[in-house]
Amino acid sequence: MESARIGIIVPAYNAERHLSACIKSILSQTYRQFLLIIIDDGSTDDTVIISDNFAKKDDRIRVIHQKNQGSTVARNVGIQYAYKRLDPNSYVCFCDADDCLPDDALQIMLNATLIAENVDMVCGMWKKKIGWVTIKESSIPPCLRITQPRTYDHEQIINNLYISYFGITDFSGCLWGKLIKISLIYDISLKNNGIKFFADDLSINIKLLPKISKLVIIPNIIYHYRINGGTSKFMIHFFDDCLTLYHLKLNMMQEYSMPQDAEYFTKVELKNMLSTWLHMCSNQGGYSNDDLLKEIIRSCNIPEVVESVTYLQKQRPGSAGFTQWVINKQYEQILINITHEKKFKKIKRIYRRLLKFFNNSSPVPRPQVNKDNRTT
Repeated sequence: MESARIGIIVPAYNAERHLSACIKSILSQTYRQFLLIIIDDGSTDDTVIISDNFAKKDDRIRVIHQKNQGSTVARNVGIQYAYKRLDPNSYVCFCDADDCLPDDALQIMLNATLIAENVDMVCGMWKKKIGWVTIKESSIPPCLRITQPRTYDHEQIINNLYISYFGITDFSGCLWGKLIKISLIYDISLKNNGIKFFADDLSINIKLLPKISKLVIIPNIIYHYRINGGTSKFMIHFFDDCLTLYHLKLNMMQEYSMPQDAEYFTKVELKNMLSTWLHMCSNQGGYSNDDLLKEIIRSCNIPEVVESVTYLQKQRPGSAGFTQWVINKQYEQILINITHEKKFKKIKRIYRRLLKFFNNSSPVPRPQVNKDNRTT
């Protein structure tokens, strides 16, 4: 049994660019009693070498090498490894391989567990960065707009925070930025929820939060999130993950008493995710118009989609736009709308580049006139 009180889990796949900085930020923590678990998820770059080299120099680091199975499986492997080696009352936290922790993050979170008895989770604030530049956070959840720590009991968690996972944002759905009692998240890690990539954090949190008896939210910044612009990557399983998450939410609604609007917002979310998916197919996926039309027809006839848009139409009669197009099977109209938006975005990009070019261009020097009225 390890003496560490915190397990830090870092799934890593082809993370050579930022992994060293991530590991160094963890090794620089003012609180020293931790176990760092790096799960190399079948990387083909220098992630393997970087991880192993750090592990040779610090006995608090464990590296697990496995074939590529995705971030969800890698994270679960880390949780199970930590659970078998740490005391059941220990905690775990998560860090993406391209992000960092402030030097005092672990100490601040551990101190917060002493604010009340039997604290199961601590949640704090974060900074977003591009390189070394900090980006102002424009969408801070209301529960984090605090100046002093706040404690929630189980009833307050369900009534005030849990609804956030059903469309009303008041609590982060990410696993990073949290300290979690390992005994509570371990059971969840044993079951594959079917999520391959998108919303994998949320799919765990939605099952985890109802198990929390006491939660402390602190105003301190305990995580540095790096914006890499990776959203341009085409996620082939995106809408499959959306459907899996949709079913998970419906199941959790039946298990826990939720406000009436929870079902409505969940169906709105699925409809919006369908629109996002079709735009992704056109933009990142490079679908031809013929292939895109086939995907529009296929996805708009998925039973969960038909059920959702029909429900939304009954709740808000007279809905126009995308909802109405899906209901009326106006697939060509959906295609036209997507292709028009794509062309408009392309024109905007060209305009911005031209504007940037002219703004950066040196002004043409004006001819100088001497005393004899001759230009030079």
